[in-house]
Amino acid sequence: RELGKEPGIDEGLASALPALSPERKMLLLDVLGARGGDVLGAAALAEAKEGPADVRVAALRSVTRMAYKPALDLIAQLAATEEGDIAKAARDSLSYFPGGAGDGAIRSMLESANATSRRVAVELVAQGALDKPIAVLVKMAVADAEEIVRVAALKALQDGAGMDEMPAIMAALLKARSESELQAAEKTLGSLCERQKRAPGVLTIQKAMYGALPDGPSCDVTAKVVEMIAAGRLSVEASNAVFGDCAPGKVKKLAIDYTENGVPCSKSAGENTVLKLAVVSAPAAIVDAYCQAFADAQGEAKFSMLRLLNACAATKAFEAVRAAAGQDGARQHAALRGLCEWPT
Repeated sequence: RELGKEPGIDEGLASALPALSPERKMLLLDVLGARGGDVLGAAALAEAKEGPADVRVAALRSVTRMAYKPALDLIAQLAATEEGDIAKAARDSLSYFPGGAGDGAIRSMLESANATSRRVAVELVAQGALDKPIAVLVKMAVADAEEIVRVAALKALQDGAGMDEMPAIMAALLKARSESELQAAEKTLGSLCERQKRAPGVLTIQKAMYGALPDGPSCDVTAKVVEMIAAGRLSVEASNAVFGDCAPGKVKKLAIDYTENGVPCSKSAGENTVLKLAVVSAPAAIVDAYCQAFADAQGEAKFSMLRLLNACAATKAFEAVRAAAGQDGARQHAALRGLCEWPT
């Protein structure tokens, strides 16, 4: 490690490498990675091509550390064709290759004729390998010829797709060519919807009563409910554990009068159930798009859109599902199930 750059040192280290035992090769490859240079890069690259897996992994790390660009073609090949530790090391090398040179290799993989190479590239993009990855992923999800690539891209979009990407993902769902593609698109749209859901408006508690309502013993629990709402709660459990037992031996319920954004509301819930004062719902743009897609959908995509409408928790979505419940067949059963599970 302390050797300088005098002539012949790199050549001597490179010539010694092939004859060493695997254990010593791994140690020396670590040193070569710190020294760098074309001579040592070529020696490490040769070890990455064949031999014990541990040595090949060490060699991949070495050429990456020294930013030896001639290794990128082999690294890309191994990332797409190998399994286990070698594949992981190759993919890590592409993602973390110094100077961003690995990004060029990944872009080349995205254009490869080999579907596996494109799929691996998509997975690397999902891990942050490229700048502005969302546009790349949308393109692969919509336009790639192979299912394994489209599905990989749809899965990669689950954590980052936004409103701008929603039309393309919706189109992918409506024209999905397999069950796995349909499921991936549905899950991605569901995740998008959850990220875009809006908190309810301002809740102001007017009065809250708990007990054997309406005429039996009861107590005013307004202050307690106000405290719970101020802490960020949108639902309240109607139970003795929360409010005490002011009507022993009697069936009780919780009744709350309140306003949401100034609009008067009243709700009640039986003992040992939960009263939801407000539901976080999807914005109108998503609900409108989902309703239109539901109308356009055919076959299994229709059921996917039903489930997505259920997740919106919005009035317009509820009406669309309720209308579907009036139809015959399996779609009716799916809609009825959605209505029974609707957040209220």
